[in-house]
Amino acid sequence: MIPADEPFRWQVGFAVAGKVRRAVDRNRMKRLLRESYRCQKDLFSAATASARTSLAIVFLFSVPTHHRRELPTFQQVADDMKSILIRASARGAA
Repeated sequence: MIPADEPFRWQVGFAVAGKVRRAVDRNRMKRLLRESYRCQKDLFSAATASARTSLAIVFLFSVPTHHRRELPTFQQVADDMKSILIRASARGAA
């Protein structure tokens, strides 16, 4: 537990697997992940703020080899991020 006078910290990281071959695509995917998290982080922070614990989260994007080569759209990333944050906040609040 963190003392009451110390603020709790969150650390969030974003990574894209090397299977996404082009650096341009990896960087775009990281930008999509960061923006999606930034837009929806309130879903997670509201549910876990009462826990007052430090937290480190890493979001990793990986593409299966049999999957299409196209990157997901922002809306697809945002939908997935929303479901992840809702599930994580449900576990964190429990």
